[in-house]
Amino acid sequence: CGIYIMLAASLNLLVGYTGIFSMGHVGFYCVGAYTSALLATKLSAPFLVCFFAGGAVAAIIGALVGFAALRLNDVFLAFATMGLGEVIRIIIQNASFTNGALGVTGIPMPKWIGRSMNRVEFYYMVLIIVAVVVLLIYRLVHSNTGRTLMTIRDDANAAASLGINVFHYKMQAMVLSCFVAG
Repeated sequence: CGIYIMLAASLNLLVGYTGIFSMGHVGFYCVGAYTSALLATKLSAPFLVCFFAGGAVAAIIGALVGFAALRLNDVFLAFATMGLGEVIRIIIQNASFTNGALGVTGIPMPKWIGRSMNRVEFYYMVLIIVAVVVLLIYRLVHSNTGRTLMTIRDDANAAASLGINVFHYKMQAMVLSCFVAG
């Protein structure tokens, strides 16, 4: 549930506060999940490296998609992101390094002070991460940047006429939202 709360919070930042209608947001979640799972199983990378690498790779993919798609009209942007989500799903289901439709198996529990966490410790860690993510998004939304994002959501042309770089703020929201989803 905690992971899906973070996914919903990231989608709310993108759709609810910025007005970017993304139908393929789960694709960024998928990219981050598979990145961290593959790093943990294939390279035995530590949890923090896997955690932030998943977000970083999702943010990079989000920046590439955003650079191309954020210049489109709302309907075309929705279809472009939906298409990206489908392409990611097809690649992951057919790739040999992801074990196809069976997914990555043998993902180790995170280590804490030299030993693997148990399920209760993992639950509290996810709970803390969720609280931090929700608090940071709350602080962002209630800052000057958040008010700018809501202005863009309400009327992008009016925001541009006020001197706001609409594309820049939309890219920031897209990259941050994809990082949190990943």
